[in-house]
Amino acid sequence: MTHRNNHIILDDLDEQGQHFESIGSPTTPVSPTSNVPTNNNTTLGSNPSVTNKKLKSEVWKIFDRVERIKQDGTKEIKTICSKCGDELAGGPSAGTNHLKRQMDIRDFQQLGKDKEGNLTTFIYTDANARNEVVEYLVRAKHPFTFVEKHDFTGMVQRGFTPQYKGFSASTAKRDIMKSFKFYKEKLKSILHAHGGRFCLTSDLWTSRNKLGFLSLTIHYIDSNWNLNKRIISFKMLESPHTGYNIANLISEELQYWGIIDKIFSITLDNATNNDTAEMFLKEKLSLPLHDGLSNLSSSVEKIKDVVRNINSSQARYELYIKCSELVRDFLKVFDDSTKNFCGVYYPTSCRVIIQLTNICAKFSKFYGQTFGIFDETLDLMRQKFDKYWGDIPLLFGMAIILDPRFKIEELNTIQSFQNSMTQLFDYYGNAYKNFDIGA
Repeated sequence: MTHRNNHIILDDLDEQGQHFESIGSPTTPVSPTSNVPTNNNTTLGSNPSVTNKKLKSEVWKIFDRVERIKQDGTKEIKTICSKCGDELAGGPSAGTNHLKRQMDIRDFQQLGKDKEGNLTTFIYTDANARNEVVEYLVRAKHPFTFVEKHDFTGMVQRGFTPQYKGFSASTAKRDIMKSFKFYKEKLKSILHAHGGRFCLTSDLWTSRNKLGFLSLTIHYIDSNWNLNKRIISFKMLESPHTGYNIANLISEELQYWGIIDKIFSITLDNATNNDTAEMFLKEKLSLPLHDGLSNLSSSVEKIKDVVRNINSSQARYELYIKCSELVRDFLKVFDDSTKNFCGVYYPTSCRVIIQLTNICAKFSKFYGQTFGIFDETLDLMRQKFDKYWGDIPLLFGMAIILDPRFKIEELNTIQSFQNSMTQLFDYYGNAYKNFDIGA
């Protein structure tokens, strides 16, 4: 080691604690960091060991060894963290375990490493950071102005990277619209390349300022047999909201997406101007309930009066409980059917006839078995139910035939289902008779 004006340049020690040896060649000092304390009798050094044995531990990328001359003239070896300035024992016998623990406590992690500690090609860029923030805005449903908040910008700069510069709400809006157009074109390509059919559902929606909007949702099964749904349109519907305007807007959207020749079915809501299309199943099932419950309005008021005095009579209490259980058990089948019909992540057409059968069975079970108090209500509900479901749509009969869980013999009484299935089979047979299966 070389003495210059009471300054000592210390050669790097290997991890096993090699002895110091004097060298004649000058060393290359390492500039101390701004947060590492220095004094007149300490100099940082990182030159190679005399034995040419390199220090292989990861800790030496963060810690530096120094030798101090204390006031009594004795020498002391210390290890200083270049990140936080903490001083730790650094003698030959100190080892590196305490330095590793210090790294774990301080959590000094390089941005170029993944969770497993492997080196990656990660490079921070403003464009990548902006894309991630914009995606976070969309997923978290934050307003555009969120990116301008000082709390958010400061949190990213202090906790993740000081290189983050932030950007304006206008930039966030522009990036989101650019991303929207990108994913829209991507979805358009997927739908155009899809070889199957699509089912559509549409609904009319009125905003608070009395403007009408029409939504269009597409449902399809991909090549991996996963049921997908995507909202492909949500546009303002110009007045008047006639059936022609609705059909025209839907037609324009199908033309834009290039799927007008791939449509299997279109389901509309129960608006009066949609009388040429089927209503939502949920709406159809709710109508019988509404008509039936309206007849019970006087009974509901009486039940409220009974509750006030229910503790005065044990017999009255038991009758009240029994009536409540009857109503609950009867309405449960409608609740279950509605939930089944409104699913969007699984096929629903094959479930319709089963649920309708359950409802019919419930009507038969409760009629005449409830002391006559609900017979009038059941009559009204049954009439409304028969009005909408007296003739089972052909689509639902075909769907249950194609469901492998059921047998076609169960529908032998409906000859039209068998005839339609035969016609459908012949159609596909002629369409694909020259199709090479091995292609």
